[in-house]
Amino acid sequence: MIYFFLSFFCFILFILSHAFLYRLKLIQFETWKLVLLSILIGMTYLLISFHWIPADWALKLPWSSFVCYVLFCIWYLGELTTVQYSSPSMKILRALMVHPDKKITAAEVKSLFSDQELILDRLDDLVLNGHVRKEGNRYEVLLRGKLIMTAFQSYRELLGRKLGG
Repeated sequence: MIYFFLSFFCFILFILSHAFLYRLKLIQFETWKLVLLSILIGMTYLLISFHWIPADWALKLPWSSFVCYVLFCIWYLGELTTVQYSSPSMKILRALMVHPDKKITAAEVKSLFSDQELILDRLDDLVLNGHVRKEGNRYEVLLRGKLIMTAFQSYRELLGRKLGG
């Protein structure tokens, strides 16, 4: 049990380290920096679990809990690259929450957004995250974008949901 607690503690340390480094403007959402940070903390986990906690290297529990740490980190990286808290859906929810009646009309929702916010900023994010390449005034999807799109499309099909809704 101590190994699973340690793996979860290391994961929380990873998140807090990211938040601290983000506030210092040393790391934003660059995937390679986050992967490096998760590897450094993963090495800390291995050091603690095999050198300070009496255990045998062949013991399966430290390795299985290390896999939990890796899966937590993969989940976190996926959340960071796919969920945008300034997304249109979040903006609509915020508008609903602050409205006195907790209700808004479709016209009020439309007034919340501009073409810059709905289209151009999203294209810029796709380019910045390496999903799309901009050549002149045209955009081209890259392998990373195809892989993410295929994964999301497959998952949504598994759930029985169409894309974009």
